Amino acid sequence: MRDKKELRTAYRIPIDCDVRFNVRGQKQSYFGRTKNLSVGGIAFSSEYSATEGELLELLVVPPEEAKVAPLDTIVEVTRSVAADACFE
Repeated sequence: MRDKKELRTAYRIPIDCDVRFNVRGQKQSYFGRTKNLSVGGIAFSSEYSATEGELLELLVVPPEEAKVAPLDTIVEVTRSVAADACFE
């Protein structure tokens, strides 16, 4: 098996948190679960099928025992793929 070359410039930290988000300018909320986080992005899964270029208002809620504030940010979708009845 060949080694896959890593193209990312930032290290990704595995993180398992609830995420709530909505498409910017819309009120309907969607929910998901984070997979990893870096200075350049976040990966999460959800039943919502995001479109490349779409802006999402995102709230990452850490576990209560983590004692850190939620991450409230706006992200631009760069990739969305179907995976196991949800999208990543």
